[in-house]
Amino acid sequence: MSRRAVWIFVCLAVAGATAWGQGPFDPVQVIARSNDALEGLRYEGRRLVTNFDLLGRKTEVEYREYFDGARQGVPLRRLEYVRDSHLQGIIMVDDGRFVWQYNPRTKRAIRQRSGPHMLPEVLARRTELLLENYDCRERGMEQVAGRKCYVVELLPRVPGNPSRTVYADVFTYLPLKTVNLRGTGTLKSISEFTSINFHPRFGKDLFAVPRDVVVVGGISREGPYDLQRAAGRLGVAIRTPKYLPPGYVFAGAHCLWGAGGARAVHLLYFDGLSTISLFEEPTTHHVVERWLPAGSVHEFRWADGAMKYTLIGDIVPAELARIKDSL
Repeated sequence: MSRRAVWIFVCLAVAGATAWGQGPFDPVQVIARSNDALEGLRYEGRRLVTNFDLLGRKTEVEYREYFDGARQGVPLRRLEYVRDSHLQGIIMVDDGRFVWQYNPRTKRAIRQRSGPHMLPEVLARRTELLLENYDCRERGMEQVAGRKCYVVELLPRVPGNPSRTVYADVFTYLPLKTVNLRGTGTLKSISEFTSINFHPRFGKDLFAVPRDVVVVGGISREGPYDLQRAAGRLGVAIRTPKYLPPGYVFAGAHCLWGAGGARAVHLLYFDGLSTISLFEEPTTHHVVERWLPAGSVHEFRWADGAMKYTLIGDIVPAELARIKDSL
């Protein structure tokens, strides 16, 4: 074989390997495409989520997942919980109008409005925000659920923010596995498909809720709104922090309505990967100012006058304390 023929063979082999997900790849492109992977996609699979609390204790949740993003309008989703200490046997359906969580045995359900959890202008910038605040590092290829995946590590540009490793399918770019670390570097969760089928055949009633289901009490959620509209809906003044960690933007306010007319507001802040939540609600009870160390996220509760505040995030506690002190 001539030298020229050998060179052509090598070039074709490299090009072919890259095209089939076997060679070097652009991690930025992979992350950008994975953020939009659900558009037009249909699949059914089984997912295992392993959560680790702040004390390192592990819990597992397993469910069957059905997703249809190919129909006109909003995407449809159904989860059937097969292993969970609280949700085993429960079915969750997002039919595009409402999110239903119901028990097939008791025929009782909790219902909330479906829709995005962030303002449209923030969702449109989610990839831009992610690339501004995180470095994308190529970490090779691995198999997940029998499918080849690009592995990309997302590392924060600002110390103290969480990090994530994404395993994106080489053909659909759907993340088949994610590993999430808190800002302290401790493991928070691992979510992965153990099986997946991208050519499902869905029954016509798969994303429908039985007509005999009875809706019971729960928290009603409205939004996302801007601050002015949220304050008008609740009829209370909303306090916002004067300090936010670099890279975070206001992503929306949700109005929460509970039993007996109880009301609260949930303020959400986002940097493309991580969220910070601030809950504000009137209270007549004594609230002990304290950190809650046993959950999966850092959480701080306190009261100021007749208002109770709860601040939640995966960032380091020192940054949450700065946010709290700036209110």
